[in-house]
This record gives sequence, C-alpha cells and structure tokens, in this order.
Amino acid sequence: MTAWEEVFTSWGAVYTALFLPAILLLINFVFGNCFVSEAMCRAQQASQSVHSWSRIIGRAHVAVVTLSFGWQYYVVMFVARVNTGGNADARACNPLFFAWDVVDHLPYLRGMQWPLLVQCGSSDAAYLVLVGLFAFFYASCVFSVPQVTTLGATAEGHSVISYCRRCGTHVHQMDHHCYFIGNCVGGRNKRLFVCCLVTGVANLSYLLYEYALWALAQSDAVTHAGATLVIVFDVYLVGLLAFQLLLLRRGWTTREFLRRRRHDREPVIRSLVRLCFF
Repeated sequence: MTAWEEVFTSWGAVYTALFLPAILLLINFVFGNCFVSEAMCRAQQASQSVHSWSRIIGRAHVAVVTLSFGWQYYVVMFVARVNTGGNADARACNPLFFAWDVVDHLPYLRGMQWPLLVQCGSSDAAYLVLVGLFAFFYASCVFSVPQVTTLGATAEGHSVISYCRRCGTHVHQMDHHCYFIGNCVGGRNKRLFVCCLVTGVANLSYLLYEYALWALAQSDAVTHAGATLVIVFDVYLVGLLAFQLLLLRRGWTTREFLRRRRHDREPVIRSLVRLCFF
C-alpha cells in the first residue's frame, strides 16, 4: 500500500471527513455571513454583515470555547476515564456513541447496544451533568438578547440604557461587554451569565479533581498543555465569579465600579479591597 493510500484509508481521514465541515462552519461563523451569525445580529439589534474587529474577536472566542467543549468531552469520555480506573468501556454511558449507534442502525434500530447507555458510574453521571449545564448556560448567554431597539432606548431613558460601541447597539442596564460569550452582559442576561460562571467553575474544578494527576503524569506535551489551560481558565472563572458576586452584593454593575474607581482615582487593588471588605 502506497503512502497516499494509507492516508486516504486511515482513521485520520475518517475523522477529517467528519469534523472538517464543522470547522469550516465555525470559520464561516467568525468571518463569514452564515445564517447563525446573521440571525444573532438581527435578534441583538446589530448591523448585519458588518464584521468589525470587536465582533470577529467575540465570534472567535465563541468558536474556540465550542471547540474546547468537544476536546474536553473526547479526552474525558474516550481517554481519561478508561485509563484512571473508571468505566473500562469508552462506549458505556457515552451519549455521543449512543447517537452514532442510533444513526448506524437506522431505520429499524436492530442490534443496538442499549445496555451500554445506562452503564454509568457516579463520576460519569456527575461529569455529564456538569458539562451539560455549562454548555447549556454558555449557549444561553451567547444567544441571549440584552440589547434594546432604538425606540425602546428612547422610551426607557438614558438612566437604564447604555450604548455599547463594541456591539453598536443599546443595552438595558449594561454591565460590561464580554468577549468570552461574544455578547454584552446586561439586566436581561445577568443571571444567565452568573449561572454560566458557576457551572463553568464546577465543571473545570471537577475535571481537575478527577483527572489532574492523570493528565500531569502523562508524557505527551498536548495533555500537559490541556491540563495547564484547564487550571488557568478555572482560576480565571473563579476570580470573575467572585467579582460578579461581590458586585451583586453591593448592587453595582461593572461600569459603576469602574466609574467609582476613576472618580476616586484609586488603584485597582485598593478598589477591590474596598469592594470586598467595606
């Protein structure tokens, strides 16, 4: 068999054929005019087909986080739990394999391995719940609509409406523009954003609790880099969650906090200490 025949008949070619369309869709979502991007612009009162750097950066963050969900699921469900004394069969308690099995046995669903779906240990169930909740609240934040129309902004007044230059729209009770979700955080989606942070911290902390030692014990650099990224993003989300909870306790928004700091001409550390203890 020649080298080209090996390339085209290997599992790598199969994975490329499966995931290349998804990657191309994500690229189109970031830089192109796909229907999802245009629908989001229409719902969020933004100019359609106008790709500012701010919008491209926000969409790129969403694409990277989406890919990280897929990478996390693959590592945990197909590699880590099999090698750490968990479920010995990667197909067991694996919704992705179950979906593939359904498609493979259409239309009569004969010969499906139904028992594998319910062969779940406590660690498997906990991971699936946490990553599912994190993905749900993240998607809810991305597709939420804190923006208001121009007429709505005029009717509600400038006291509760702010203009976001990055979105190019008016936002009700704007807190800040978040590149992590590619959207603004305001009065209409603040609770969703806090829930996203809570579930994100829970998901990443559980990954570290269950698989950090296994990941650091591996010899390949990719696994080490992945574990390091999980640690970094977990610390970042913990800090962001703590900051948001302190602001909620005071009844402030991020914009109000920054405005007070500029007015008092305080360093950031002193402002955070006062936010925590005074």
